[in-house]
Amino acid sequence: MRRLGALVLAIAAAVVMVALAPHDSVTAADVSSVMFDDTLNQGRTEGAPQQSVVNGWTARDLLELTATQGVEARDHRPAALLTLLVLGLCLGLATSAPMHRSYQTAP
Repeated sequence: MRRLGALVLAIAAAVVMVALAPHDSVTAADVSSVMFDDTLNQGRTEGAPQQSVVNGWTARDLLELTATQGVEARDHRPAALLTLLVLGLCLGLATSAPMHRSYQTAP
């Protein structure tokens, strides 16, 4: 029973590591697209005030990409692995032999 439980927990840990791995939602193409738009918009500016507005647009777009990546890249693996650890400890306690103490009485 104990070995079977340990095997199940080991398989579950491997599945957690693979299935819950965060993935990158922002690609280099997304960043390149923002920078390409910036280059086009900078070419149409006439003076510092317009350049400042274009820089603000670019900063906003890059921050949006960063926020999107931060929200979608949460890593849930530590919590899942801690849950498996607790289950392993419970399994170990449930399948361990109870300790019997023998008391000798004094004559």
